Amino acid sequence: KAVRQDCTVQRIQGDFAVDVYETHARIALQEGDLNEYNQCQTQLKELYKNPRCTDSHTDNTCTSKNPSSGWENQEEFIVYRLLYYVFLSTNEKYSGGSSDMFHIMLTLTSNQREHPAIRHALLVREAVTFSDYFRFFRLVKHCPNLGIFLMDLLVPTMRMRGLRRIAKAFRPSLELDVCLQQLGFMSDEDSNDNRMEQGKEWLKACGAVVDGTNFLTKDSEIHEPDTNKKSSLI
Repeated sequence: KAVRQDCTVQRIQGDFAVDVYETHARIALQEGDLNEYNQCQTQLKELYKNPRCTDSHTDNTCTSKNPSSGWENQEEFIVYRLLYYVFLSTNEKYSGGSSDMFHIMLTLTSNQREHPAIRHALLVREAVTFSDYFRFFRLVKHCPNLGIFLMDLLVPTMRMRGLRRIAKAFRPSLELDVCLQQLGFMSDEDSNDNRMEQGKEWLKACGAVVDGTNFLTKDSEIHEPDTNKKSSLI
């Protein structure tokens, strides 16, 4: 962060500054510090507007006669911005998420939309928008780069949406392992007893009635998990 602040004070806006902000943003994501990450992504959005210098010794604003137009990691950080805005959109107290998402989607080029990681992020946005929990948890398994740290923040919301729909759609009961697979606790090939037990305890905390290997949907009154601790999303 100190190096980042030095770049601001000295008005360094070239390759070095981009590298500093990208590195700090990645660290912030891994540490779950969304405030620091958001500061980095806001500055990166502006830095990416500058031409990339091809002169290795250039540390300030590019003055090269042969600048490169593209930034190597720009698509990676577009993905993080998309997932970040998806996350904000799940917070009822934040009203800017949808407009921010709309703006960034308008600025995407056709080539960027075809980028595998960006295409994955757009599918995540679609799954969250339509509360498609089944698709969401499949996308979690194939999240590129560090996007998984942002998707992990979406898991509690999507899991709760999924549980409410399962409890209404499957009556009077559903096999417990099927329910846990659909809610992302375990995969089709996973038979981990710890994951099964963790999922069972979460279901009970949400008011689900579990009888042996069955989830008694008809007898359950689903609510937010008793162990849930609410925190600021912004």
